[in-house]
Amino acid sequence: MISERQTGLIAIHTAIQGVVLIATYLLWIVLWEGIVRFRLAGDQLDYSVYAVAIILALILVTVISKNFEKDIVRGGWERRIRHSFRQAISMVACFVFFLVATKDVTISRAFLFSFIPVLFLVLATTNLLVPEWLMKRVFRGQAAEPCLLLSWPEDESEGLSSHHPDLFQKKTFQEWLADQTRFGVHFVGMLGKDERLQGYPHIKELGEIGDLTAVLHSSGARSLLMLNFPSRSTQLNRIIEICETKGVHLSILHDLQVHFGRPVIFRETNGMHLLQFRREPLQNPLFRIIKRLFDLVVTMLVIVLILPPVALSVWLMQQIQAPGPLFYRQERSGRGNKPFMIWKFRSMYCHDGDEKKPATRGDKRIFPFGRFIRHTSLDELPQFLNVLSGEMSIVGPRPHLAAHNELWEQLLRPYQLRSRVKPGITGLAQIRGLRGEVNQEIDIRRRIECDLEYIEKWSFLLDLSLVVATAFQVIFPKKSAF
Repeated sequence: MISERQTGLIAIHTAIQGVVLIATYLLWIVLWEGIVRFRLAGDQLDYSVYAVAIILALILVTVISKNFEKDIVRGGWERRIRHSFRQAISMVACFVFFLVATKDVTISRAFLFSFIPVLFLVLATTNLLVPEWLMKRVFRGQAAEPCLLLSWPEDESEGLSSHHPDLFQKKTFQEWLADQTRFGVHFVGMLGKDERLQGYPHIKELGEIGDLTAVLHSSGARSLLMLNFPSRSTQLNRIIEICETKGVHLSILHDLQVHFGRPVIFRETNGMHLLQFRREPLQNPLFRIIKRLFDLVVTMLVIVLILPPVALSVWLMQQIQAPGPLFYRQERSGRGNKPFMIWKFRSMYCHDGDEKKPATRGDKRIFPFGRFIRHTSLDELPQFLNVLSGEMSIVGPRPHLAAHNELWEQLLRPYQLRSRVKPGITGLAQIRGLRGEVNQEIDIRRRIECDLEYIEKWSFLLDLSLVVATAFQVIFPKKSAF
């Protein structure tokens, strides 16, 4: 019920925003010709195509946005402004794409790009004002939903929240209940007791659970929200029967992610219902193809245009400071812990100490120019050869030595989850400055958390942003690099 109301609110908001944008766009055409007095090239039909592009971009951003509800429905003004900026960027990208794809020479570039500040202003204004206005008018009168709360005693409930009480704090729970009133949900009272609602003045106790039928009738409640599961299925079945008989909508607040200590994902596959604990977008074959094509395109550009001159420069400096081979190869663990030989520019003197010993700050095994290519990460450039052969990806968890894998998997339970994807030349941890020596357990723990976050939140845009950020770090390396 609540989720349907949120979904409907988002759809209405998007429709209103689309109408306002089109009206503003048409008004801008009139103002441009009437006040600016600049005759637009082309006819009205040429310009109407870009109005369609605005709507398509608006719909696309709404559909693919994972944080629309948090940004617009529940977010403060800062989140709404950031969302407006992302919307504007997407629409400008649609403009540019259409201009390039069609090689349109009739449209006025000055007109289109002068509309961008107006576009952002309209998006920001509607995102700031429309949601609150809608919630006050859509969810009132007959649309208001009287809701009764029901909480089973601890000795008659599964008590899942006791496994991790910090995640079900009283304040957070009360804020969540108060937030539902914005969607027209009016809590008429509660049956039973719940410690999370102690001292909460807005909900009164109406009796015991056995009084459910009578209270539903007297309170006029049209929905029932159970705050926990009963210990016996017969009790739950009885509640379901009463709700169906009275025509009352039943919802149950579950705390499975508290019980398991991690997020829970619900899936339905061929009629079977599954619980999963990790998202893996790259299990989707289409996403794997997109990632591989992106790897190949960027890799070919690097190998053809960048690698040869850099390799020549590195080789010349090696012959001056530390004669020996250009490349250094070492066995690392890849996807599924399958071993492969990684390519790197040699940055150490030949035959100087244990090659498997990690480099440290001020390591005497590193020759002067080698220190520079390590600091700028240019020593990793040959790994595009590993990407070309399919052993690595451009973005992913960094490949470690097998010996380090064995050590760190004993310290960190989810460590091996990172081996479910190809290792990468760069990754989320490196962009966040988590590189260099591992002196404490917290150092590797933070990197693994970044790796798992990347695996669960993978998207093409994330890969693209990390590649751009890596190129920036090569030019302006962080202090943690050595």
